[in-house]
Amino acid sequence: MKTLRKENIFSKSGLGAMLIGLLVAISALAFVYIDTLCIQSEQLPAMETLPEITSQDTYRQKIVCTEDGLNKISLLCATYDRANAGTFTVALEDEEGNVLETWNTDASSVNDNTYISFTLTNKIPDSKDRVFYLTITSDSAPGSAITVYTTNYGGSKGLSSEEGDMDVSVCHTLEYELPASSLLNTKTVLITLLMLILMPLIMRISVAFFPLKKMYLIVFPMLAAELGCHRFLRHAVLGIFPPWSMAALFVAFCTLWALMVIITYRLLYVKDISVQRFAVIVLIIFSAFTIGFLTPGTGNDEQVHYAYAYKYANIFSFKGFSDPVNDEGSYMIFMRDEDAELLSGMVDVPVWITEGSYKNVIKNFRLFSSDNSLHEYRIHDILDFESFTSNNVPLGYIASGFGIALGRLLHLGAVPTFYLGRICNSALFILLVWLSIKIIPTGKETLLVIAMFPMVLQQTATYSYDSIIIGLLFLFTAMTVSVFMQDGKVTLKQFVILALLCVGVALCKFVYAPLILLLLAIPSDKLGAKKPNALKAAVIAALAVCGTLMLIILQHTHGVLQYFVPAYASGNGSALVGIVHYWEMLQMTAINISDFYLQSAVAYPGWYQIYVPFTIIFAYYLLLVFSLFRNDDNKLPGAGTRIWGVVLIFISFVLITLPMAAKFTDFDSDTISSIQGRYFIPLIPMLCMGIGTKHIKADASFYKKVEFGTAYIGFIYFGFCMLKLFNAI
Repeated sequence: MKTLRKENIFSKSGLGAMLIGLLVAISALAFVYIDTLCIQSEQLPAMETLPEITSQDTYRQKIVCTEDGLNKISLLCATYDRANAGTFTVALEDEEGNVLETWNTDASSVNDNTYISFTLTNKIPDSKDRVFYLTITSDSAPGSAITVYTTNYGGSKGLSSEEGDMDVSVCHTLEYELPASSLLNTKTVLITLLMLILMPLIMRISVAFFPLKKMYLIVFPMLAAELGCHRFLRHAVLGIFPPWSMAALFVAFCTLWALMVIITYRLLYVKDISVQRFAVIVLIIFSAFTIGFLTPGTGNDEQVHYAYAYKYANIFSFKGFSDPVNDEGSYMIFMRDEDAELLSGMVDVPVWITEGSYKNVIKNFRLFSSDNSLHEYRIHDILDFESFTSNNVPLGYIASGFGIALGRLLHLGAVPTFYLGRICNSALFILLVWLSIKIIPTGKETLLVIAMFPMVLQQTATYSYDSIIIGLLFLFTAMTVSVFMQDGKVTLKQFVILALLCVGVALCKFVYAPLILLLLAIPSDKLGAKKPNALKAAVIAALAVCGTLMLIILQHTHGVLQYFVPAYASGNGSALVGIVHYWEMLQMTAINISDFYLQSAVAYPGWYQIYVPFTIIFAYYLLLVFSLFRNDDNKLPGAGTRIWGVVLIFISFVLITLPMAAKFTDFDSDTISSIQGRYFIPLIPMLCMGIGTKHIKADASFYKKVEFGTAYIGFIYFGFCMLKLFNAI
């Protein structure tokens, strides 16, 4: 590492780094100034959607402007995760009822859970303190119409329909354009000088850690850091907060980002650590950010997951393997009073993150509990859930339940105990990833890239059981690939580990159980059995018999068919008709909304009002493709094994989508509803292991670029999250 001496401060490399820092600062300032002239109102957390807005419906929303220069209006819309037909119409009227502008939007072009923006042809320069009205209509038919989200957050009102006033407001944002003269103030000059001095200085110090020819490794993360904290600068420029406090936060944020990039570079190129150790370090960093970023209750169905984890905590605390049922048949659960209060509060917490979410956590934070005794609670009094007697992922809450039990043992308060459960859940996932990358002989970088998907980090940093599902599939894939690629026979130890993994995968979720059958493709010379082919044939025959019996039971059980095939509920269809319609819906889903699944499998946490640019998502997929390049032709599985693997993955794909098509999708719908991209993440490792090419070679330096690129894109992604979070609060 170079040292900073007086004689080399103004060296050629030092001046070059300072020039790069100056260009970065100028670029960021240009963005900040342009964005400062555009003010957006707060994005209120969504509560519920209106019914479908069809041709019979008309809604009217009152809006009050807080600034001059009204330029754009945005509405948070929902499509029921389907392609709709018709035209969605929004009109802007003044207080006297004069129509100022009308916008017509094709309903089929609207994405689910996204804001639709309506820009005025001419902005309203004197809009401050004026009252306007939005009229929302549609010509869509029932079953093919979109809707909008509503909220009563902070007492929001102003929405009315033909039936009268409603105590909610449509989720909308207003955008204003300020004149350029608003930038001409003393604070703007101070912030500008600070950035023009600090950025060259930070870049100059970085030369001590980076060769000048590799300064590109830090330029873009630093730029992302500046853009990520531009909200601080904007508040300082507008005089909302003291400029020096904002400047301190800005310096801390940029310094932290530079430190993270420097650490990553030195770990890979100086220390030359292994892939599994690097994975543990970056996963700890980004998981810690995600755990803190998501406030309690903002994970996918985290209220229910927390309650199930609490059941396991009672088991670990020797409170019995099942919670009691009272005389009325209602399910009871042992909880501390403050934990029950936290769970009850999470039920009403909006899934959209706002400043109030963090203030609520700080307000209710108590390091230690004053009363650690457990009391019986009727679960349906604090949790709106149909059934609580069992769950479909029995192993999914072991780690989080252990965290809750440990928190109670240490007499921690409700909030620290809650976060300890999250930490344990994330720690188990990181452990499984470490083992997987260590065991697998090829494709280590592939597992790293998938583990670093923001959607994976989101699920594993909350109480979701996806951490155990994804982790076990990682480990099963690693063990299977190592068995296929080894020269000797399968050892007894490997048999035992594979058997335990098969049980774990099957217990987690049956839809991924078909992947277990990949073991049938293990070459016979690797097995110790005298007649391995006969053993495989017996297993396949048993599976065929079970499948046939299942079809017979389904065909003659009206209740089951009524659950899986909606046509039976009306008595006008058959199982064959339902299956045929499923294939039709599957095709239309692939054509119309496959991009949604591709995005949501990587990074599409739309519940949190963070809609990631496709460029970032594309970067993750590009890294995934690069990680598939092999440096040894012999490490590619045979064609027969690949085909068998594709068949098993396809069976799992059908098991994931068919129940969604049958239970949660209208029979006359064109696309399948209620599917999310994260459902397919456990299938990706196995799929990627069968993909490779003998025509593109990769060496160790190439793999290091993939590893650094994975962390690098992570820096940019979380910088973007910070940017959007600052916008939200």
